[in-house]
Amino acid sequence: MRWLASNFWHTLKNFKDYSGRSSKKQFWSFVGAYSGLQFINTFYAIYLILYSETGSLQPSKYPFLALFIITILPAFALYVRRLHDIGKSAWWLIAPWFPIYFLFSGEEGDNEYGAAPNNEI
Repeated sequence: MRWLASNFWHTLKNFKDYSGRSSKKQFWSFVGAYSGLQFINTFYAIYLILYSETGSLQPSKYPFLALFIITILPAFALYVRRLHDIGKSAWWLIAPWFPIYFLFSGEEGDNEYGAAPNNEI
């Protein structure tokens, strides 16, 4: 479980790094940690709706937006690096089927985007 948090924080810290490559493990650990946080946020939002006086969410109590703002740039940079790992340009992000590429294994050895990523953080 420590590697999951480590990979998540590593991705957040590298929000400006659009060059190089990211491994499949780095990508899926970020997706897993983000999904877990959104799952917790969902239950928190349901709690707020059920037990608030107005029966609706107030913007100041809405944690989804905060998590989205914190993770949007790091996630985009990770998507670019993951596409680089399989030998695709970042322009593939505009293709509607680009999430399918995240299932592929990366290219062995070096490619035009850099050295092969290691799974250690």
